[in-house]
This record gives sequence, C-alpha cells and structure tokens, in this order.
Amino acid sequence: MTILLLADIGSSHTEKWALGLASRGIKIGLFSFNHSPRNWYEGNENILVLFQPEARIRRIDIFRKLGYLRFLPILRSKIKQFKPDILHAHYASSYGFLGSLSSFHPFVLSLWGSDVYAFPKKGVLNRNLLKMVLKNADEICSTSRVMSIEMSHYTTRNAHVIPFGVDTEHFRRKSFNKSGPFVFGTVKALEHIYGIDRLLRSFAVFLDLSNVDAVLHIYGSGSQEQNLKTLSETLGIEEKVSFKGFVSGDDLKAAYQNIDVFMALSRSESFGVAVLEASSMELPVITSNVGGFVEVVSNGETGFLVDGENSEDIVSKMMLLSENVELRFKMGQNGRFWVMERFNFESNLSSQIELYKEVKKENE
Repeated sequence: MTILLLADIGSSHTEKWALGLASRGIKIGLFSFNHSPRNWYEGNENILVLFQPEARIRRIDIFRKLGYLRFLPILRSKIKQFKPDILHAHYASSYGFLGSLSSFHPFVLSLWGSDVYAFPKKGVLNRNLLKMVLKNADEICSTSRVMSIEMSHYTTRNAHVIPFGVDTEHFRRKSFNKSGPFVFGTVKALEHIYGIDRLLRSFAVFLDLSNVDAVLHIYGSGSQEQNLKTLSETLGIEEKVSFKGFVSGDDLKAAYQNIDVFMALSRSESFGVAVLEASSMELPVITSNVGGFVEVVSNGETGFLVDGENSEDIVSKMMLLSENVELRFKMGQNGRFWVMERFNFESNLSSQIELYKEVKKENE
C-alpha cells in the first residue's frame, strides 16, 4: 500500500505517523509546506520526500491560505509520479484544503485541533472553506471524541476517533531515585491558550503556603516567552522557575524523568499528547477540566482535573501530591496502565491501517 501524506514534515506527530506506517511495510510519500530542520526520514527505504520548500508558509488568515494554491500543480504532479493508493491530509485548513482541491480520491482527512476550534471562528469564508474540505473527504479522522463533537458544527458526517497515541516503550520511566527539590513541570508551547500564566500564578501561591522545597520547570517555546518571564519576576518566583526551551526525542524523555508532578492548565485543548506521555512515564498529572484533557485523564485515578481559573483548587491538588509520595506513586502506576490500555501508539497505528484498507477496498 502507498500513502501520500500531506503534512508538516517538521511536526513530531507527522514523524511518528510516517515512521510507524513505514515500519509496517507501507510506502509513504511526504508533501510538506514546511522545511524539516532534521532529516529524520533519511535511510528509511519506505519513506520518500516528494516536496518540501525552502521556507515555511505561516498560517495567518484566509488570504494566506489561498497562497497555497500555487502548490496545487506541484501536488498534482507528485500524485501522478508517486501513484498513491490514498491521499491523507493532516490538518484541515491548510493541507486538507490543498488535498481537497487536488480532486484525488480516496482522500482521508485528519483533524488536529485549531483547524476546527479556531480557524472557522475567524469568519464566514473560513467556515465555508472548512465545510468544503469536510464534504470532499472520503473519510475523516479526529484525535479525540471532543474534537469530533466540535466538528459536528460544520458537517453531519461522523469521524473515526484515532488518537495520536504514545510510544509506551520509549516513554518508560527508568528510575524513581531522584534527588534535589520537588519539581512541578509542563511541556507546552508558550502561548496564551495553554495557560502557562495560570501555572505561574498557582505556583507562586503554592510557594507561599507550602514548606516543600519546590521548583517549576517549563519546557517549550512561543510568542509569550518574555511576557511569562516578566510575570515570574513580578510574582517574585523567578529563582524558582526555569524556562528550559523546546525539547524533543531523548531530551523530552529526560525532561519527564526529572519531573515529580506534571501540570497542564490550558484554556482549550483538542487532545493532550504531553499529558499521556507524562502518564506513560508514571507521573501523576494535574490538568484543567477542558476539551481533550477529559479523555486522557481519569480524574482521581491518574491525576486531577481542575478548574483552570480556580487557583485554590489547583494549589490544593499541588499540595496534596507534593506531600503524599504514596498517592503520587499510585497515580503514576495507574497512569501508565491507562495509557497502555487506551492510547498505545501501536494500537492506534493498527486502527489507522485498518481504515486505510477499508477505504482502499471501497474505491477499487
């Protein structure tokens, strides 16, 4: 089977899907608007990069979306060259848009998050574009049930819920022997929607109320980095907060290894891969009670779901977990079992391949 993936070659999710499918003997062609900073695909005989430009097209508004049209002839040419069984676009409002215009079928579309939650809310033209893409897809995939519900505002069709999943063998905790201060940590882009400011404010209150020697590690990069650093200074906690920057691969695994409690206080969330990675590493989690987090956290079992605006509730859970090693250990163990049973990447990969087989058979 041959699959042409229309997806961001620089995304860790694209990398995981492409490598996973290739490991199952599927031939993968990659067509990307982004240029990969790492040649992660090199040496894999089942992966062929069909196209990646010198510079990235940034998603700003619908008019920039229309700028993708200049890549349509290139895509059609690559389709003729590669002769895929299926065209699979990841992200509706860019790759899905171009895939829809290619007129190639079968055409599978995967929704990722802001393409459904944010893009259509920017205007009538955006909503109509999303509706067109959803209508033209032969099958639609969603990473979470809550996202498929959001999708229902723009189509009457159903989506196959196939999570991104976690490589539970890679994200496996090696040791529990950790010295030094107690570490709260998060792995998120430094953007307003992900609530890092909430985390900083809650951590400041925690330090005032608790006798625990604690620090906060923030992994990620984004447009709000300087504002968040300024906020930590205003709160008087800058010496207890470390901005670690973006991490991936083994560095990401090492980051989880050094955390005691993982936190994510997003204002909106389509799924929650980082939360699942943390749970796979046997970390108890504290997350806001929004969107996809409700699906990836078993409240009271693998961690706590809290009101992201309720600092008192957040801090009480931080204090409870920082003072109770047995509860942390129990929730961590529960979290790993939870991920292995429901969000194991190999199982999610099998579900995606089964869908491919069904789509291919229907179009023969």
